[in-house]
Amino acid sequence: MVAMLACAGRREQAIREHAEQELRNLRSALKLYRERIGRYPTASDGLQALVTPGILTSLPKDPWGYDYVYTNEKGVLILKSFGRDGVRGGTGPDEDIALEIGPAL
Repeated sequence: MVAMLACAGRREQAIREHAEQELRNLRSALKLYRERIGRYPTASDGLQALVTPGILTSLPKDPWGYDYVYTNEKGVLILKSFGRDGVRGGTGPDEDIALEIGPAL
């Protein structure tokens, strides 16, 4: 039983690491957009703005099947996955994963 719990914990950690890597990939795509267009997409443009100029062919889902979230929080652009439960907040495997992009210029 302990071995099964340890295996489940490692699996969940690997899934979270995959989400973190996807967020880093999206950050790179956003930086490329900024280089080409001269600014980051607005939060209302959303990540879909990366598809229109051909930076991405499609938008990935997080490992739990939810959309990644792109927000402007007090002038700072943030990418997020809401974790396993797909709901803002949470703890453990349901905890949000966030990556700061930078100031919304």
